[in-house]
Amino acid sequence: MKKLEMKSLNNITLTFCLIIASLIFNIDANAQCKRYTKNYCLPTLAPYMHNGQLTSAILNPGDSADVELTFNANKEYRILVCSQDQIGKVQFKVLDNTRKVLYKSDTDAIN
Repeated sequence: MKKLEMKSLNNITLTFCLIIASLIFNIDANAQCKRYTKNYCLPTLAPYMHNGQLTSAILNPGDSADVELTFNANKEYRILVCSQDQIGKVQFKVLDNTRKVLYKSDTDAIN
């Protein structure tokens, strides 16, 4: 019986360690993404003002993400989509709340 309890305890310990390791990796990857955005993407916003919020996603080639943002009337906005070179060309669409396409990025544009 003790052998079974020890094996169960080892499995619990291993599972706990894997969960902690994955959380640490995720936090580190997110920090790298924010650091890249601040260093390479934000400077291209000029002359627009950054609102202090970053909306980012960690994606691999072929992945997609939906991001919901609210825009106020009578204001100008600039949407900046920035990616690292290993992702390749990034395409995006701006949709209204009825999912009507308001803007679609040029597939031949250089990011």
